[in-house]
Amino acid sequence: MVLVHRVFRRELGALPDLVRSVSDEDGDRVTDLAGHIDLLLDLLHHHHETEDALLWPLLLDRAPQHRTLLLAMDAEHDHLSTRITQVRETLRAWREGAGAAATARLASDLEAMVVPMLAHLDHEEQDALPLCADLLSQEEWNRLGERAIGALGPENALLVLGAMHEASAEEEWQDFVVLLPPPVAEAYQAHGAATYQPYIQRVRAPRRPGQHLTSIADQFFAAAERADTATMRSIYTPDAVIWHNDGTSGQTVEENLAFLDMLFGGLQELRYEVVRRHVSEDSVFQTHVLHIVLPDGAILDLDAAMIIMFRAGRICRIEEYLDMKGLDVLLGAVTAGAG
Repeated sequence: MVLVHRVFRRELGALPDLVRSVSDEDGDRVTDLAGHIDLLLDLLHHHHETEDALLWPLLLDRAPQHRTLLLAMDAEHDHLSTRITQVRETLRAWREGAGAAATARLASDLEAMVVPMLAHLDHEEQDALPLCADLLSQEEWNRLGERAIGALGPENALLVLGAMHEASAEEEWQDFVVLLPPPVAEAYQAHGAATYQPYIQRVRAPRRPGQHLTSIADQFFAAAERADTATMRSIYTPDAVIWHNDGTSGQTVEENLAFLDMLFGGLQELRYEVVRRHVSEDSVFQTHVLHIVLPDGAILDLDAAMIIMFRAGRICRIEEYLDMKGLDVLLGAVTAGAG
């Protein structure tokens, strides 16, 4: 149990950032990572389903004085089952089109699942696992693991064993592997590591520094061009600050989006042309030209420079330097058009 819990902590805990790093144009990466998420969700589901069906009833029968604890374990599983279902729904939408909004929702739902999962694992190890050691035979214990991993099918079972091996000290692994059914141990010895290593390398595919930030920035500007403030909101952190060289201290997310709603509503067309871009680990600097068709059909080209700062895959601060004379023309035209 401790080994598979380590896999849950490591692999599920890493997923939100991995999801946020994926470019929606990278279909192969979406496929690889979505398959990994499916595997982990299946493993978590079967692990809990096995405990619900075999472990908690057995412990309740043998240690009824611990009824409150065992019912709490069952209730925590029910809560996590709801979270797993939610992640599966957003994962399906992400597979169909990994745009910024779908990516943000999936990462958020994964985080909402991981937090209570970590608390549950700690609770189980601290309070329930000692009961198992006292009240279960080795044969009964082995039956739990065989059922949970066996439900995944042979190929996925080898991947899970590879993840458990990676999470183990070698002495721990040798103590564990002797408990596996001989055909399973032999299959893992023959094929497990060779199967797992290329698989997990694809999942954890290295990327160029800041590569995923470029994708997020592109998604943000594409949303602005189509006046999609809902997607822009999903890319901002809730506490993001949007600063301009107009002498004010900066806008909140809601202030910025309200301003853009007003602005977008008065324009016939808006297009960003990136002139230069520099990407670091946590920021994007670019100069660009806003090609704008004003309400009366006149064309305005507005020069700008922007520093975009990121936290956990979302925009946490923008500093935008605009040609203020051009901005005055833009705002005057939009105000006149609205009047």
